Amino acid sequence: MSLVGLALLILGWWISFITIHATRHRWIVQTILSWAFILIIAFRFIPNSVVTRLVEAVWVPVVQEPLPHPKIHPLWLGLALHYRSRPRFRFRL
Repeated sequence: MSLVGLALLILGWWISFITIHATRHRWIVQTILSWAFILIIAFRFIPNSVVTRLVEAVWVPVVQEPLPHPKIHPLWLGLALHYRSRPRFRFRL
């Protein structure tokens, strides 16, 4: 059995598992396991350059380059500090 056939078998097992009413309560664990195995099999076929180009396309504009307007930085920093310093819960007796 090839890896593509194994991935299709896992996908078919996952679809049948989440549609059967008797086993529907365990869908989170089965989804995580089946998609983990499918991604492991898929990444054996996907070249590394494809993944690194996608990561670079997200990383460079979001993390590496500064924001386009300099006044946005203090605004976001102020909001982050404001919401971090607020008390989460107040218990009143």
